[in-house]
Amino acid sequence: MKKKTKIILGLVGACALCLGLSACREETELDKYEKQGYTISVTYDANGGAFFDREGVTLVDMFRPSDYEPDEDGKIHIKLLEPTDTSRPGSGGSSISCTKTSHFFAGWYQERELVKNENGNAVDKDGNELEERDGSYYYPNSETKGEPAYTYSDYWDFEKDTIDYSEEDGEVDITLYAGWVPYYEFNYYYQKDGEWTLYGTTSFDYKAVNAPDSKTSDEDTIWLPEWKDGAMSYTHSYSSGNNYSFPKMEDTTFNSAYIDEACTQKITESFEHQGTLDIEHGVAENRVQNIYVKLDEGERYKIEKAEQLINNPNFKGYYEIFNDLDFTGLKWPAAFTNNSFTGKIYTADGKPYTFKNITATINISDKSFGGLFGEIADGAEIKNVSFENAICDFSKVTFRRTGATFGFFAGNISEKAIVENVYVSGTLKLGEVTLANDFQFNILANGSRSGIVQGDIHLQLYGRDMYNEQYRYTFDPESVHVDKDGNISMTFGTIYKEIESYDIQ
Repeated sequence: MKKKTKIILGLVGACALCLGLSACREETELDKYEKQGYTISVTYDANGGAFFDREGVTLVDMFRPSDYEPDEDGKIHIKLLEPTDTSRPGSGGSSISCTKTSHFFAGWYQERELVKNENGNAVDKDGNELEERDGSYYYPNSETKGEPAYTYSDYWDFEKDTIDYSEEDGEVDITLYAGWVPYYEFNYYYQKDGEWTLYGTTSFDYKAVNAPDSKTSDEDTIWLPEWKDGAMSYTHSYSSGNNYSFPKMEDTTFNSAYIDEACTQKITESFEHQGTLDIEHGVAENRVQNIYVKLDEGERYKIEKAEQLINNPNFKGYYEIFNDLDFTGLKWPAAFTNNSFTGKIYTADGKPYTFKNITATINISDKSFGGLFGEIADGAEIKNVSFENAICDFSKVTFRRTGATFGFFAGNISEKAIVENVYVSGTLKLGEVTLANDFQFNILANGSRSGIVQGDIHLQLYGRDMYNEQYRYTFDPESVHVDKDGNISMTFGTIYKEIESYDIQ
């Protein structure tokens, strides 16, 4: 084990501040000051923390009794300065940092004691057993180091406490241990296979929150998610400007939260942590607050206007529709046109609502499907919605591998999808389209079209303007044919026409 030596940083008046580093010497600077009569020493043990952001460092104050005037009983009384006190001699008004990751500083203590389990073995802050090996602690049957928990006693009050020394005391060596307390936590649980399962943790500095005139006084409080602009918002701004985020589970939506497993004590709006601190012993009481969360399947949205849907594109989302939606001037999300839709679109009251004036522009080279929805896949649901006066513009589609499926409403609809009471009308536009021969392009959709009423779908072909009264097509417009089932066929090849567009039907 490495020895600790002390390097004198400064000596002003009767106080010497020393820095302990891992090194070896024949005689330390402290030894020299002891020979000069500095026989009282106070060692500040960071106790797993770090002075100056450096591990393995201790601070030592040294005092010479002859520098003090004894009282009538022959005793001198020395008042200590906390290491972080900016009035400390030699500090130059700068604070000495003492920190420990994910812990707050409770105070300085003269005594510390390992926290042990019923077997007499040391444990960490969560009660997990540790075993000692060569002065360090490890988790059993592991090379992973652990950090033991301590309780403390003999709290040093720098305002009131003094070192009371008389000549017969001789050399005095006092050690003060930094008392560290882990941040207080909220642990969030959800039910998985009938068991409450931890899925998230948030924490805060209890001491900072409860300090006089604290700027973070409300950061011991969690805030429940709330609906905002069509989506569930999981973020709350504290008075300090810091943000709190309620933990979110993928593909779920917050429903409610409780402070008990039986879900009888429901949280409304917010909840303040119930933990306290025994400052005399540096011990947290009820440090961990459990929150039991009920979640709804799917990431859900409540849509009252078109902008809310546009701003929350999610091909796995569950969209509850409350009104007719007008998409004039808005861009239909690529998350829908370019992906397999596995979510749900349904109306809040079961009544039919209309999506009108949609404009979807499709520009892809790496997707084998496309439409207002790229695909409507297994498990997806679309109910009681009309798509009217929609434009689906395949402006550039250059997929050259076989098996591609494209359509106005969807490239393909799975038989395991649920599509009910859906009406579709509008314009299908074909621009720079180049596909392999084995493709399926339908005026409506490929796959299952059950539950869809096809209204008037106009087919328009257009070429790229070459600015010489010529328009370049990637297929022969005159070869385009739509059969009775809505399947579109065409012959590919670059052709120049003087006609900007062709209306097929």
